[in-house]
Amino acid sequence: MTSQRMFRFGVNTVAPDSRTRWIEKCRRAEEFGYDVTGVADHLGLAAPFPARGEKLLRVAAEHAAIIGFTGAGATADGSLRVAGIAETEQRVAYLRVLLEEWGSALPAEVADRPEELPILQIGTSEEIAERLLENRQRFGFSYITVHEDAREKFAPVIAMLRGR
Repeated sequence: MTSQRMFRFGVNTVAPDSRTRWIEKCRRAEEFGYDVTGVADHLGLAAPFPARGEKLLRVAAEHAAIIGFTGAGATADGSLRVAGIAETEQRVAYLRVLLEEWGSALPAEVADRPEELPILQIGTSEEIAERLLENRQRFGFSYITVHEDAREKFAPVIAMLRGR
């Protein structure tokens, strides 16, 4: 039996408009306990099909083998923000309707509950930490990355799992 790796945490950032702002983002991530700060090479969106907006969900449902729920929503000015539970539930419900039209792209065991996939973390900090421990045991996942919009809210999870 192999030993488990300790958790490492990364934050995926969108490149800021100035050097000063970049340094500030990196220092803030370090204060929250992140081990790695990365810059997305795909405009800050999950590749290949981020599940944001009905048009893209429709394309993803028709063509994608994997559909990524980014956890982000857009503000009126087009910037990203953390999507709430109700918004995520709406996206999942809309996607389910589309998948029924074209046939499910989701694995059968989670077709009616995609929120149970190990890539989606919803709940209290304690619930998320427990789920990450379970997923590490089951799948070997030890390197966890979040989008910069969630970095502060995810920080308590890092504190709970640091050194484990």
